[in-house]
Amino acid sequence: MKKIKSILAFVLSLSICVSMAACGSSDDSSAESKADKAVTTTTSANTDDSSKSEDEPTADDSSAVEETDESSTAADDTDTAPTMAFEDVKAIAEEIIAQPTLDDCEKIMQEKFDVDVSSRDVVEFDISADEHCTVIIYGLKTPIDVFGKDSGDNPLPTVDSISVTSYTTDLVPVAFDIEMTEDKETNDYYSKEVYSGFRRSDIVRGTVEDVINSSYEAYQVYDEYGYRWKLPEENLGIFFTSQTLTGADKEGDIQYSVDFRNLEE
Repeated sequence: MKKIKSILAFVLSLSICVSMAACGSSDDSSAESKADKAVTTTTSANTDDSSKSEDEPTADDSSAVEETDESSTAADDTDTAPTMAFEDVKAIAEEIIAQPTLDDCEKIMQEKFDVDVSSRDVVEFDISADEHCTVIIYGLKTPIDVFGKDSGDNPLPTVDSISVTSYTTDLVPVAFDIEMTEDKETNDYYSKEVYSGFRRSDIVRGTVEDVINSSYEAYQVYDEYGYRWKLPEENLGIFFTSQTLTGADKEGDIQYSVDFRNLEE
């Protein structure tokens, strides 16, 4: 797992350093039609056959129960996950990136989030001859629900990891990220069965955009890398991107990332 996270952090952070958009090898365009996110979705459900005996379930009954259990996993995870308002996450992010060193950042991360200390991973690489990137990553023991549900009452992925980044050898922080990862099977299920052919990733991106825009729509700017908000009064930039993962058991999984950083970075 640490090797997977290291590879992922390398791809994601390197792209942040170069493009200022916190984006890895995304195959999703930021210019997606707003019509996609406006779709009202409904959760598919299996209907019990009242004519069948409860004492003697048929093979069809067993299949229906199995399908219901599988398709409701994401809903169960979100319904049981503790919630945190986006504004609260933003406030923590601002506190973290205001710290003098990454060590100080980690103390706050461990205090504010239910991190799995054993999952701590450090990824380092050179950006250029005089710039060195260090990323510290933590998985969460208890994922948190930050963005709620879409317009059809379907749950969005929960935040399952966080990271902090520095571009200097003295480890001064420049960015704090929250990440949400959804496996390919769940993504495919929503796209085919719930959204009737609309891509799950489009719905998730549109919903996250709406949540952030509920407070900062006047500050939104557009570019080829993803959704961005610039808050000059707070000297804060917010970047939202997504990428399709590759390699090992993560092939085809989708990761969404919200990056907070000072505007001058």
